[in-house]
Amino acid sequence: MVRERMLVFPRDLSVAQHASGLVLVQAQSSFAARLDAVRTLAYPAGYTTSVLNRKVRGKVVDEPLGGASSPLFEISGHGELVLGGASGRSLTTLALEDEPLYLREELLSAFELSVNYDSGRLAVGDGDAIAMVQLRGPGTVIASLPAATTAIEITEGHGAAVRALAVLGWMGRVVPRALLSSEAPAGARGFVSFSGEGMVLLDAR
Repeated sequence: MVRERMLVFPRDLSVAQHASGLVLVQAQSSFAARLDAVRTLAYPAGYTTSVLNRKVRGKVVDEPLGGASSPLFEISGHGELVLGGASGRSLTTLALEDEPLYLREELLSAFELSVNYDSGRLAVGDGDAIAMVQLRGPGTVIASLPAATTAIEITEGHGAAVRALAVLGWMGRVVPRALLSSEAPAGARGFVSFSGEGMVLLDAR
């Protein structure tokens, strides 16, 4: 029974999702992860860690990526990691190429350092904004998403107004814009419009 539960890392994948929901990582040189997502590390020759800082328009700034309370670390060395999701969340692996992924910074659990990242903010009206991170491949990103995550498609000429607090991120060539109350449904505040081509990830709770 115990042996059946043993985690086996696939030989041909650097990042793989296990049937249990855990994510198995075989790092060749370095990998970025939040330490609260790490369940085990196996680095025969040892490893080093350093906090990853945010980048704004490609320039590194003196702010930790992921926030001060739970920053992402660069873990350097050759080894294996097992990552797990927080309570009420599940880890999702996303393989990126040229199309950008925009994700709430709080949902970014880990990523291969072949992925480029840049920090930004989603304006939601009245001066409020949500910390976001733009990610572009090639490489794999691991997001910690609510169980009720869903998505809507955005196409040319067929955009959508979305409650800002429900937005988890978006993929593709999608442009968000905070709606003035005069533009929003029934004059409500906190709506964002999306146009372009791609899809928007939503918390459907």
